[in-house]
Amino acid sequence: MGVYGKTKGTELESFVNMAVSAESMGGMMYYALSDIAERFGLKDVVEQLTGLGNQEMRHAVYYATLNGKYPGDTESFWKVIHGIGKAVFMGGRACERVRGNARRGRAGRRRIGSTEIRFAGTPPR
Repeated sequence: MGVYGKTKGTELESFVNMAVSAESMGGMMYYALSDIAERFGLKDVVEQLTGLGNQEMRHAVYYATLNGKYPGDTESFWKVIHGIGKAVFMGGRACERVRGNARRGRAGRRRIGSTEIRFAGTPPR
């Protein structure tokens, strides 16, 4: 496991958590800028920004590993993977419903779990 959990429960844990957040936000910024560059047709810039985003995310992963943020045992690992699969599936279904209602021009509100979604043309409450 190498560095897994080495800073968890130490005085460094909060600093490492801040590093996870900073690196993740940096990666997200580079990916967003890469998408914008792609719309402008700047292929070489897209590649550079995507590479920088990948580096930032790898740094975030390293720090998350230091703090043992994700499970280090096989059973817990597969529970997390299963949960992610369910969340992606349910999120995809919810997006399809929203997209379908928007295409049909249906205005209104729907609840998906505890989240309220407004469809096109629906004023905020």
